[in-house]
Amino acid sequence: MDKDALKKFRESIGLTQSGLADALSVANNTVSRWELGTRAIPGFLPLALETIERRQKAKNAPAGVPKLRKVADGLLLFSDVCIRLNKSESSVRRYLTDERLKGEKVKGEWQILESDVEEFERSEFFQGLK
Repeated sequence: MDKDALKKFRESIGLTQSGLADALSVANNTVSRWELGTRAIPGFLPLALETIERRQKAKNAPAGVPKLRKVADGLLLFSDVCIRLNKSESSVRRYLTDERLKGEKVKGEWQILESDVEEFERSEFFQGLK
């Protein structure tokens, strides 16, 4: 990804430099420097932008439109679990490793059953986070 593609992408999902910086948890001037080409764009950025785009689309989806995609029957994508819970990837990863949210790591990827997410949403722990 180059600086022009980054700016075009950011504008296409309706975010300011500040909004993108907030979504990525980086300083505002970091996004500005990426777009000016004075700072190298990190390799992880395209994946992070894909997640942000999905969150933006989910937030803006009309009522009645399914917001989550299932990998298999009853199995959700990790990033979609983050959207559903409205929590960062690091928070959801922590819930999984602390075994507050059930999931299984297969070939380096978390696999989470929709029923386990529903159970987690009903838990006293999750209710206390709201």
